[in-house]
Amino acid sequence: MVLPFSATATTELISIGLVLLVHVLGGAALIYLLVRDSGETVSDWWPSDDDGGGPPVPGPQDTSPRGGGDALPLPDAGPSSVRVREGERIADGYPRPARRPVREPQRQPAKR
Repeated sequence: MVLPFSATATTELISIGLVLLVHVLGGAALIYLLVRDSGETVSDWWPSDDDGGGPPVPGPQDTSPRGGGDALPLPDAGPSSVRVREGERIADGYPRPARRPVREPQRQPAKR
């Protein structure tokens, strides 16, 4: 019996099919990981005919600051030494570090 494909071609087709299967499984796993904790289902992605046409619109959010009245500014907060809006470099507001002193090398007598 003569096969229409050689053994090499069959191996190549199996390899391509295996790569395709891995990509499909990876895409499905990616979609699952993106959707599982979002509180949405796949049916929420498209508007339906029987509801308002999509996901519910969230209500107004509370924008007032949270915490106690003495939370801001922090006790150790201080003004910056450089105003970046004035076009200065940030490094100009800080002193340059002191350079290390240069040490003269110990002189060794020349070998003869």
